[in-house]
Amino acid sequence: MQRYIIQRLFHGIFVLFGVSLVTFFLIQLTGDPAAAMLGPDATPDEIQELRERRGYDDPIVVQYVRYLSSIARADFGTSHLYNQEAFSLVVERVPATFELTIAALVVTLLFSVPLGIWSAVKRDSMIDRLSAIFVFGNQAMPVFWAGILGIMIFSIKFGWLPASGRGSLKHLLMPAIVLGLHSAAYQTRLLRSAMLDVLNADFVRTARAKGLREFVVINSHALRNALIPLVTATGIQFASLMGGAVITETVFAWPGVGRLAVQAINNRDIPLVMAATFFFALTILVVNLLVDLSYGLIDPRVRVD
Repeated sequence: MQRYIIQRLFHGIFVLFGVSLVTFFLIQLTGDPAAAMLGPDATPDEIQELRERRGYDDPIVVQYVRYLSSIARADFGTSHLYNQEAFSLVVERVPATFELTIAALVVTLLFSVPLGIWSAVKRDSMIDRLSAIFVFGNQAMPVFWAGILGIMIFSIKFGWLPASGRGSLKHLLMPAIVLGLHSAAYQTRLLRSAMLDVLNADFVRTARAKGLREFVVINSHALRNALIPLVTATGIQFASLMGGAVITETVFAWPGVGRLAVQAINNRDIPLVMAATFFFALTILVVNLLVDLSYGLIDPRVRVD
């Protein structure tokens, strides 16, 4: 186990290096950062002075090496937009993003687990057809459109929920449901497929032949063996929600890391963009490692070496 964890951490270093490399050079391709930071009213002398002060006039390879050395010291630089240390700004926004992600994941599991089980057990029934409508409807509707629609109905028309901000359960409810239902569509299809495979297995037929109640067969035998793909998908969804709630946070003005990253990109705040990207990549690596380690707890036959 320890050897496996060390190997994964070692591989993760190369992944983070690749992410930093791609992100850094993509940002450089978007234009002169000094001109973007100062705006259209800046004079050439002011732009040149900023280039020299921040090292933007150095060769791009020199800039990247300097950036890597800063990361090694846990220093992502200072955000010119907020005039604060970039990574500390990201860390300040993590609780908001984490809160939204956990709430959305709860919504995802509340809908996907019962729907996935029922649609598999009651295959080709009305429940299965309604589940299919739910799945395809949520997958077809973009998250930003569902968010705007929710604001128009529940905030503007009825005034039940606030349209933006963070601070109470009412503020959390709508963005969590919008984000969670979109993820629930994928989870429902996955669990239904896994359950159908397990329900046709020999050990399930044996459990039924022994006279066990259907509830015990479904929950104690079938569901447990169908959990591995669900856990994998849940881990991926959690990492995706942490890093991909950008649209939802922007629509609902939720003060999380995703919205901070959008603001940093729009303002060409390179240190803040790099810090947010590094955080997203690190989150995905850690979550995937935890998911892989959890397989042994779900099914003792699975070993990680």
